[in-house]
Amino acid sequence: MKILDRVYIVLILLIYRLLLDISYIKFISYYYSYAGFVLSPAPVSIIISSYILVVITALLYPLSNCGPSNIIIALLYLIDFVPATTLTALAGCDFVSCLSLMPLYIILFGFSLISPTVNFKISLNGVFLYIFVSTFVFLWVAIFAFKFGFKFPGNLIDVYDTREEFVQVIGKGASFLSYIMNWQGNIIVPLLISWGIIAKKYYIALLGIVFNIFLFAVTGHKSQFYSIFFIIWILMGVRYVKKNIIYYMAFSLSSLIIIFCLIDYCTGSYFLNGIFIRRLLFVPSGLYYLYYDFFSNHSFTLFSQSKPFSWFVSYPYKVAIPHLIAQHYLNSSQTYANANVWADGFASWGLAGMIIIALIMVILLKIIDIISVNKNIYLVNALIAMPAFCFTNSGLFATILGHGLLFAIFINILLPEDNFDYARRRPHENLRHNYGPPG
Repeated sequence: MKILDRVYIVLILLIYRLLLDISYIKFISYYYSYAGFVLSPAPVSIIISSYILVVITALLYPLSNCGPSNIIIALLYLIDFVPATTLTALAGCDFVSCLSLMPLYIILFGFSLISPTVNFKISLNGVFLYIFVSTFVFLWVAIFAFKFGFKFPGNLIDVYDTREEFVQVIGKGASFLSYIMNWQGNIIVPLLISWGIIAKKYYIALLGIVFNIFLFAVTGHKSQFYSIFFIIWILMGVRYVKKNIIYYMAFSLSSLIIIFCLIDYCTGSYFLNGIFIRRLLFVPSGLYYLYYDFFSNHSFTLFSQSKPFSWFVSYPYKVAIPHLIAQHYLNSSQTYANANVWADGFASWGLAGMIIIALIMVILLKIIDIISVNKNIYLVNALIAMPAFCFTNSGLFATILGHGLLFAIFINILLPEDNFDYARRRPHENLRHNYGPPG
């Protein structure tokens, strides 16, 4: 059965990679060459090698890891690594840069299979969690209603004026308010939506959706609007295929690529490929290559772009790294070219910085699995879903603090022990085995 599992994952990932190639050739490179997505096929040997990288990583993927950390590993792999192999084969991106990602995923795959000997156990009364969440929501509503007023979203596509207004109102010295905004959108809203759905208390889910609409109206971030569908997608995967969620994610993304390509082909458009496939799958990987190229010839930051390192190490550039990359490669001072954790690690200290990031991530993943023992698996995965996605287009330390991973871990600790499967209305089987250390 294990051999068949490996055959299945190799096949689905090769299909996923092939569909990415088709989308890139037929739509992305044709309509977005002005943005750097040119069609510049590598030699046949490099193209074959890029497919071999997918096969090798598919054979090494930790299928026996069924903990919530698997959500993070699967998203990073599918959104950042596999599209990077397509860009190496078809966009003229450096193969060595792509190959440099291999040891990072080997570290994640290998250490994720180690069962920690620590058996963290904390049991709090659920009332404490309800009081904390209610207080946080009340304070958040009070602060932002006072600062922004109550707004409703305008055009879903044309939101850049809203974003500018948000930045001006927040101001440079109000980073704590930005944190609260991100924590509300990435942690509290998914918690409310998932809690309402699984417990069939739909008024709670509706409350979370209302908060999410308010966030979108204030910030103008389209990702905030799409997060509702993302959370529901994650919960469906946990509900039906929790043991092999990599299959579910790869199959879902492959299906979306097929559907979007067919729709765009029939309508003579490129909208769906541009707004979803390009932005979700190719932009983060493309920016990784830009970061790699730039910092291969310029000074590393030694993590000075992130707190707490910025307190001790001087940042060597005049503007933030995303603006630096945008100015150098995209000829734009307004674009914020934020990339994934690997790009941020390379900017910090080259290959050594990437390995350091991978090792820190391993520790975080183990912490998440340990504290999730005997907790409700739907709430646990909903809490880490958005921070997991943020890893694909943000730095490690920015995700830990700014995007709410640390806050998600804190809320996870507050969750009372609960081995009841609300979706199936029966006790959950093998909860400890699946989501924490055995014994």
